[in-house]
Amino acid sequence: MNDDEAVLKLLEKAVEKLHAIDRGIDFLAAAITGATPVDIQLGQQAYGPSAVKRAIASREKSDVKETINIADAVIENVIEEELLLALKEEV
Repeated sequence: MNDDEAVLKLLEKAVEKLHAIDRGIDFLAAAITGATPVDIQLGQQAYGPSAVKRAIASREKSDVKETINIADAVIENVIEEELLLALKEEV
C-alpha cells in the first residue's frame, strides 16, 4: 500500500468515526430537547444547527443549561475516545 492509499484509508476511517459521533450527538440533543434523534437529524437537514437551538428554546432555561453542561462533557469524552481508538487501530 502506498502513502496515498494509506492516507485515503485513514481519512475514510476518520469520516466514519465522525458520522458515528454525529449520531451520538443527535441522541444527546434529543435527550436535551425531548425530541427524537430522527427529529433532530431531519431538523438539522432542514434548518441547519439552529434546529437544535429552536428546540432548546422551548425548554426551561435552568434545565437546559445544566443538561448542556453535562452533554458538552460527554461529547468531548466521546470524541476523544473515538479518535484515540481510530489512531490506535492504524498503528
